[in-house]
Amino acid sequence: MLETEKSTTEKKHDLPIRVKTGIPAAVIILGIVLYAPAYVVGIIVLVFVIVGIFEFDNMFGDNQVRLSLIPILGGALLLSAGAVFGGIIGLTTALLLTCTGLFFHLLIIDSPPSIKDLQSLGICLFGVIWIPWSLNHITLIKNFQEGTSLLLLLIFIIWVSDIAAYFGGKTFGRIPLAPAISPKKTLEGSICGVVGAGVIAAGYCLLFVESMGAILGLLVGIFIAAIGQVGDLIESKIKRVCNVKDSGRIFPGHGGVLDRMDSFLTAAPFFCYLMYWINR
Repeated sequence: MLETEKSTTEKKHDLPIRVKTGIPAAVIILGIVLYAPAYVVGIIVLVFVIVGIFEFDNMFGDNQVRLSLIPILGGALLLSAGAVFGGIIGLTTALLLTCTGLFFHLLIIDSPPSIKDLQSLGICLFGVIWIPWSLNHITLIKNFQEGTSLLLLLIFIIWVSDIAAYFGGKTFGRIPLAPAISPKKTLEGSICGVVGAGVIAAGYCLLFVESMGAILGLLVGIFIAAIGQVGDLIESKIKRVCNVKDSGRIFPGHGGVLDRMDSFLTAAPFFCYLMYWINR
C-alpha cells in the first residue's frame, strides 16, 4: 500500500499484527519462489486467483451487481492452464476464449436481456483481466530464463515500494496523492516508495540479474513501483465505490488477497512484457 487508509489510532494497533502475519507469509513466498518449479508457482497463483475472484464477487454482490461467477472461475482455470502450458501465447488465447465465453453467457444465454447485462458484462470482463489474467503473468515470469531472479526482483520492488511509501508518508507526508480515493496516501510517501524501490532494484540487478545492470535496474524499479502504486489506487477506488473497508479478511491486519496483491495486479503484466522486451 502507498499509505494506510486507517486512522492513526488504528495504525498503531494494526502495525504489530501486520508485522506478525506479514513476516511468516514473506518467508513462505520467498521459499516457494526460490525452490518450487514453475507449475507449482502456477498452482499457488491459481489459489490466490480463486480467492481473489470470490472477494471481487462479494464486493460487488453487496451492491446488487450480478456477476457470472461460474464463467469467471472457469476462465480463471483456463487462464492458469494457458500460462503454465502455453506461455504468453497460451495465456492470450485463454483470455480470448474466456471473454468470448462471457459474451456468450451474458448476452445470449441469459434472458431476458436488459441494460444491466451490459453493466455485468463490463464488470465481469474487468474482473477477468484484473485478477486471473494479470496474476498469471507471475507464472510467465517464473518460466523466463532468469525466472527466479526476475520474480524475486518484482517482489522486492513492490515490497520495498510499499514499506518505503508507508514510512515515508508517515514521516514526510503533507500533500494528498488522491484525496477523493484514498485521503491518507501522500505524494511524499509515493515518491519515497518509488525512489526506494529504484535503489533496491539497482543493487539487486547489479548482483543477481545478468541481463540488466544497475542503471537499467534503477529505471525498471522506478517504473514498476509507480505502476504498482497505480494498482493500489485502482483497488482503493473499487473499495470506495463498493463501500467496503477491505476486500476480505484472510490475512489478519492486511485484509484480503486483493488488498495484498493490488500492486502486483498492475505491476506483474508490465514487468513481464518489459523483461520479455529487454531479453528478446
